[in-house]
Amino acid sequence: FFHDDLTGADAILRYRRRIERFWRLKERACASDPRPTMFVYALAATAELLQAKDLLGCLQELFGTKAWLCLFLDGQPNDIALFFDDAPGLLLFTIASSHGHSGLDEYSIVTEPYVKAYHRPLQEAVGHVNGGPPPTPHMQVPSLERFVWEALEVDGPHVLKHLSLGEDLRTSTSYDPQMPCDETFRCALSSPWRPRRELIWAACRAHYAAMGGANLKEDGENSKKAIVQRWRTSFVASMFVEKVLSSTCNGGTLAESTKRTAPLPLAPGWKSTTRSHHASSVARHLSDWEVVE
Repeated sequence: FFHDDLTGADAILRYRRRIERFWRLKERACASDPRPTMFVYALAATAELLQAKDLLGCLQELFGTKAWLCLFLDGQPNDIALFFDDAPGLLLFTIASSHGHSGLDEYSIVTEPYVKAYHRPLQEAVGHVNGGPPPTPHMQVPSLERFVWEALEVDGPHVLKHLSLGEDLRTSTSYDPQMPCDETFRCALSSPWRPRRELIWAACRAHYAAMGGANLKEDGENSKKAIVQRWRTSFVASMFVEKVLSSTCNGGTLAESTKRTAPLPLAPGWKSTTRSHHASSVARHLSDWEVVE
């Protein structure tokens, strides 16, 4: 967990025991009558779906063909389970954003019942993997990759909403859209990550749309001013990100500067050293890069 001190002796012993128990799961696959094993992971960003088939393949190679991968994706339009024709053994649950704003603290990791938003999908997944009926409601989708990319289209409602929920493993994830982490932006500026740039920009849009949804006035209380300030910083930094990413798609190439370039101004009256929001940090780091035509 993000709050564990991995340098502490207690944490090292605890994780060593967990890792040993994890590897003992292979015994289930080697038994004369193999039993299904389900692995559960809460996605930190929709872009991670592009790696889901690789992860499933590794798990089935290690733990047998009866291994399942169950994924949870928060902040989505509706609660629905998805199966994929090209990824047997993969089960994706989209968790509606309403769970994070129900007033029932459905994501608490401090008080019981812990993370209630996951209770029903987890129970339905366990039942299905052990021979029970599929979750309700559910969809059968031909292709995972096509499902991911089609969600970028503007027209029509989509089951999937692209977002980031906090990709920095040193902090807790969120059920509301966040800005992608600095490392994600650095990777996005490299050629291998070119196909993901539209997904990352969609996550930026989801974040500042959520921040702006509060519709707060400038002349409110001091606390409200701080929220407006964070939203503005997020918005301007996101515009800067879009400019950088779009510039690399019009015949230009990227080269990392050999020396640190001067910080680029975000907008009149704003300084790139503003630390009121994580998005400004993204903009500062992106000033280390240059677009070379």
